Amino acid sequence: MLSVTPDTVVKWIRRGKLKAMKTAGGHYRIPHDSVASLLPAARDIADNEHMPSKRPPVPCWEYNAAAGKIKENCRSCLVFKAKGSRCYDVGRVLREKGEGATCCQTDCEECSYYREQRQRPINVLVFTDNALLRGILTKQASSTRFRFQFASCEYDCSLVVDSFRPEYVIVDCVTDLEKCEELCRHLACDPRIPGVEIILAVPRDKNIETNLVGGITVIEQPFCIADIEKRVEYFEQIRKT
Repeated sequence: MLSVTPDTVVKWIRRGKLKAMKTAGGHYRIPHDSVASLLPAARDIADNEHMPSKRPPVPCWEYNAAAGKIKENCRSCLVFKAKGSRCYDVGRVLREKGEGATCCQTDCEECSYYREQRQRPINVLVFTDNALLRGILTKQASSTRFRFQFASCEYDCSLVVDSFRPEYVIVDCVTDLEKCEELCRHLACDPRIPGVEIILAVPRDKNIETNLVGGITVIEQPFCIADIEKRVEYFEQIRKT
């Protein structure tokens, strides 16, 4: 719900940010209200920090609605039932899971909705505490379709996900690889960003597979905006096939 690791939850309990009761076996039980209370607070913090808000794009069933009425074939579509904001991404995920295709009989390249959506800015969340990297990406973004937001801790990451709804997340891993991989897996399963692509940036001397569970892929550090563009092109080619 908050898109943070179990370690962060324990830290919040110890600081009093989350109310919890400890069982005889040493486990924590957290009241649902305690978690829910952080969600509106998170939105308030996001507003106070002037984080740019981005509403999800108009879904395909609204785009194709006739006189404001959703078509019956759209209502039977799994993308509609899953309330996915990007049919071309969510439909691919459903097919990979063996859930069947969308109701749309039109190829994405021939679809006016797809062509219009692909012209939108691409939201990219970068999880890093590297100020130099943040500055370089921000400066270079003006000449690309990318719109960047940055987070340096799990709590900030959850706030950005809630307001920014990234299509790509880059996790800049400097030290704790295991912790970064865990964050990647949480983001890949976050229901607020279905179909999100996760990219883990690791030092060149780290021995790690190029593909991880859940569609998480790896790039080498140091990386620049050209590396991100190549990775996005790669994902877009996969979607076409």
